[in-house]
Amino acid sequence: MRRRILVTGASGRLGSAVVRLWRDAHDVIPFDLRAPVDPSDSFILGSITDPDAVARAMADADTVVHCAAIPGTRKPYHSVIEANVMGTFHVLEAAGHNPRVERFIYISSVMYHGLSESPYTNRPLYLPIDEDHPALATDYYACSKVQAEYWCRAYVRRFKKPLVAIRPPWIVGLETQAAFAAQPAPNVPHLNDYIGVTDLVGALARAIEYEPPGGFDAFLVHAEDQRSTTPSMELAECHFAGVPLDRVWLEASGGFGSFIRYTRAAEKLDWRPQFRCMR
Repeated sequence: MRRRILVTGASGRLGSAVVRLWRDAHDVIPFDLRAPVDPSDSFILGSITDPDAVARAMADADTVVHCAAIPGTRKPYHSVIEANVMGTFHVLEAAGHNPRVERFIYISSVMYHGLSESPYTNRPLYLPIDEDHPALATDYYACSKVQAEYWCRAYVRRFKKPLVAIRPPWIVGLETQAAFAAQPAPNVPHLNDYIGVTDLVGALARAIEYEPPGGFDAFLVHAEDQRSTTPSMELAECHFAGVPLDRVWLEASGGFGSFIRYTRAAEKLDWRPQFRCMR
């Protein structure tokens, strides 16, 4: 169905792709601090840290796709929390109090689980990880996603509206997908995670029409493989010794199976990735 969708962070890597790929199928309302180089007439300038600006931008929306965030840990650290936690709180509050808003998609992160964090001391309990893997976050950005997801669950309980959280890995943008190739793995315990933005936007489209049991659900989405030139089992033996492994999964994709399982998205959203890096 055609929807009227507020997209926060509409100038970012994901938000701009959502606007570009959905502009014909939906009435998209782009909202961000900075306008793109070629903004649409409907582009609204504003900050998610300004609750009044958020409410005005959302006035006529029936769906929210909340992409806006500071994408990673950077100083000053309080700005990460203000944008990623308080900003999300403002967007949730506006959606909850707006009787038009029926659907909410929150863009979380695989970093919710607290892995691939510097100084790389957190070890996965098993591989590949799935949505049930606990959050081990200590990093500022990762913790901001854990906190924001808590507020997402509270939104569902408080306003009785559904919400779906998507936990994407590192995103390959529209402009770089065609030339994106596997690279040597870093010499640290890293998940070497990625997803093509076209696949991610496809997952969001499925999530908008999904009815989460109990009102809330979260999904990890990922490419079929990992983005390094080293086979997955070799990486696991080097960096994750002693961690229980699903060898069949990791040895798929020609030996480069991902360290992140997307089975729940495949089963509940009927979604599967199409984009793969070149080798």
